Amino acid sequence: MDSVALVLGSPRGRRFCANVGHACHADARSSGSHWPQSTEHALEVLDAVDVRAIAEMSELEILHCLAYAVDFARYWEPPDE
Repeated sequence: MDSVALVLGSPRGRRFCANVGHACHADARSSGSHWPQSTEHALEVLDAVDVRAIAEMSELEILHCLAYAVDFARYWEPPDE
Protein backbone atom coordinates (compact mmCIF):
# COMPACT_ATOMS: atom_id res chain seq x y z
CA MET A 1 0.00 0.00 0.00
CA ASP A 2 1.43 3.39 -0.91
CA SER A 3 1.68 6.41 1.41
CA VAL A 4 -1.27 8.20 -0.17
CA ALA A 5 -3.56 5.21 0.34
CA LEU A 6 -2.40 4.89 3.96
CA VAL A 7 -3.05 8.55 4.76
CA LEU A 8 -6.42 8.68 3.00
CA GLY A 9 -7.41 5.32 4.45
CA SER A 10 -7.69 6.70 7.98
CA PRO A 11 -10.12 9.27 9.43
CA ARG A 12 -7.31 11.43 10.84
CA GLY A 13 -5.36 11.27 7.59
CA ARG A 14 -8.40 12.34 5.59
CA ARG A 15 -9.00 15.18 8.01
CA PHE A 16 -5.37 16.31 7.71
CA CYS A 17 -5.65 16.36 3.92
CA ALA A 18 -8.94 18.25 4.04
CA ASN A 19 -7.46 20.74 6.53
CA VAL A 20 -4.62 21.44 4.10
CA GLY A 21 -7.17 22.00 1.35
CA HIS A 22 -9.29 24.24 3.56
CA ALA A 23 -6.22 26.27 4.52
CA CYS A 24 -5.42 26.91 0.84
CA HIS A 25 -8.82 27.56 -0.67
CA ALA A 26 -11.55 29.89 0.62
CA ASP A 27 -14.35 28.07 -1.26
CA ALA A 28 -13.28 24.73 0.26
CA ARG A 29 -13.42 26.21 3.77
CA SER A 30 -17.04 27.16 3.33
CA SER A 31 -18.14 24.02 1.49
CA GLY A 32 -19.41 22.04 4.47
CA SER A 33 -18.02 19.51 6.87
CA HIS A 34 -14.43 19.64 7.97
CA TRP A 35 -14.64 15.92 8.78
CA PRO A 36 -14.30 14.16 5.44
CA GLN A 37 -16.18 10.89 5.69
CA SER A 38 -14.56 9.29 2.68
CA THR A 39 -11.41 9.32 0.62
CA GLU A 40 -13.43 10.80 -2.22
CA HIS A 41 -14.54 13.75 -0.09
CA ALA A 42 -10.96 14.52 1.02
CA LEU A 43 -9.82 14.32 -2.60
CA GLU A 44 -12.62 16.68 -3.69
CA VAL A 45 -11.39 19.29 -1.21
CA LEU A 46 -7.80 18.90 -2.42
CA ASP A 47 -8.86 18.91 -6.07
CA ALA A 48 -10.20 22.45 -5.63
CA VAL A 49 -6.75 23.68 -4.60
CA ASP A 50 -3.86 24.74 -6.81
CA VAL A 51 -0.91 22.52 -5.88
CA ARG A 52 1.32 25.60 -5.83
CA ALA A 53 -0.71 26.94 -2.88
CA ILE A 54 0.12 23.80 -0.90
CA ALA A 55 3.79 24.09 -1.84
CA GLU A 56 3.80 27.68 -0.56
CA MET A 57 2.47 26.73 2.88
CA SER A 58 4.90 27.17 5.72
CA GLU A 59 5.94 24.29 7.93
CA LEU A 60 3.99 25.89 10.76
CA GLU A 61 0.81 26.00 8.64
CA ILE A 62 1.21 22.31 7.75
CA LEU A 63 1.79 21.42 11.41
CA HIS A 64 -1.31 23.41 12.38
CA CYS A 65 -3.37 21.34 9.89
CA LEU A 66 -1.94 18.16 11.39
CA ALA A 67 -2.54 19.32 14.97
CA TYR A 68 -6.16 20.19 14.17
CA ALA A 69 -6.64 16.72 12.70
CA VAL A 70 -5.46 14.93 15.84
CA ASP A 71 -6.52 17.38 18.59
CA PHE A 72 -9.64 15.44 19.43
CA ALA A 73 -8.15 11.95 19.19
CA ARG A 74 -8.97 9.70 22.12
CA TYR A 75 -6.90 6.64 21.44
CA TRP A 76 -8.53 4.66 24.23
CA GLU A 77 -11.90 5.00 22.45
CA PRO A 78 -13.09 3.56 19.13
CA PRO A 79 -12.22 5.67 16.05
CA ASP A 80 -14.50 8.55 15.11
CA GLU A 81 -17.14 7.82 12.51
